[in-house]
Amino acid sequence: MENKPENQFNKMSVKPSFLHTEICGSCNRAYQVTQRMGKWGVGVAIVLAALAILSDDSGMKMGAVLLAVAAVIVAVFANKLKHRFEAYSKSH
Repeated sequence: MENKPENQFNKMSVKPSFLHTEICGSCNRAYQVTQRMGKWGVGVAIVLAALAILSDDSGMKMGAVLLAVAAVIVAVFANKLKHRFEAYSKSH
């Protein structure tokens, strides 16, 4: 059997629209960051909301709720940026 060198062009799972994203290091990193920010934002928001529910101190509740809302906003903007990035990849 012949051993073919594994490279990024042999990947069958790569969608044609994301070929540039897979090849270009800076685009790939930017796309990965937007995905991570969206996931982390949701996770942090859930933890902060739980903290707000379990907290007895009203100041801590207010702070946790405000930070949870901020984390949701970060997640939403990261998701929008990810979708813009995907739309750009599809058009170019």
